[in-house]
Amino acid sequence: MEIGIVSLSPNIKNIQYVTDSIILLGYTPYVLDLVHSTKEKIYYIIKRSKIKYWIFTGSPLCVVDRKSTQIPIEIYKLQNKKFMMICYSLESIVYQFKLPISIRYNLKKEIFDLDINTKNINDKNKYLFQDINQPMRLWRNHYGYLSSKINIEPFEEISNYNGECMILSYKNSILVQFHPERTKDGIQFMSNWLKS
Repeated sequence: MEIGIVSLSPNIKNIQYVTDSIILLGYTPYVLDLVHSTKEKIYYIIKRSKIKYWIFTGSPLCVVDRKSTQIPIEIYKLQNKKFMMICYSLESIVYQFKLPISIRYNLKKEIFDLDINTKNINDKNKYLFQDINQPMRLWRNHYGYLSSKINIEPFEEISNYNGECMILSYKNSILVQFHPERTKDGIQFMSNWLKS
């Protein structure tokens, strides 16, 4: 089965971990480059494609920069698709919903432990944490973040870490402020999502 990957990185080589993870999980990656295309073209390719699962990657760019690439928000009109937004992609979506993205001066680049209390998670999202020991060992690499201390509607917060939203859900998508492709627990999280 093919899995769509939409690169938001100016250097397509930066998404190698994502494509490698998809191959490791037994799927075939189909890669699109949003940075060197248009939002409209990417939207129509996704709309017409038979591919159901789409992963939008991270990027070293700052999402609030006027010239930064943004995800076509129209994808949420597509009922027969599922999306995972990784790091910058989460920021792009919530930014377009006019939620404030905080930008720190120093890059947060670290492996961290995210403790998920599945008792507090909506039943529709518990599948994401199947076969993952707690706490989850994850990797993050970002300047921007969404504070979990503000009203984040229409998004549902699944988990936060030190006041930052780490996992959100919205309609047919899961949005994460970490790079699941970089750790064993993250790859299991991706696998669970792909089996949903």
